[in-house]
Amino acid sequence: MRLDFDRMYFILSYLQRGGEVYYKGRTLVWLDNKVVRETEKEQWVIDGLAIKGKSYKSGEDCLDPDAGTDCYMGNDMPFSKFVEFVNNMSPIEFNRILNDLSKMIKKEEEKIK
Repeated sequence: MRLDFDRMYFILSYLQRGGEVYYKGRTLVWLDNKVVRETEKEQWVIDGLAIKGKSYKSGEDCLDPDAGTDCYMGNDMPFSKFVEFVNNMSPIEFNRILNDLSKMIKKEEEKIK
């Protein structure tokens, strides 16, 4: 198994800054202690990699990008699967991530100035 630490770093940095990565028909995001469900006695929290989806009410147009509400499901991905995911990522998706990440970093630097 080949480990490409640079690619892993860029992908994790992108995810942890709020980016979304598309993988095998799924949208992967990074959540920091996001409460996804709550009752009087319990809380369900996701801290780490998650799959983002949409939940629609009856009658909502699922083709409308503004319709529905975001929902999340935790994604336990073993390190070996994460390495496989990084190694098999399409070059187009990886370039999109790098471009978006550079824009995010520029915005962060502008806030500091």
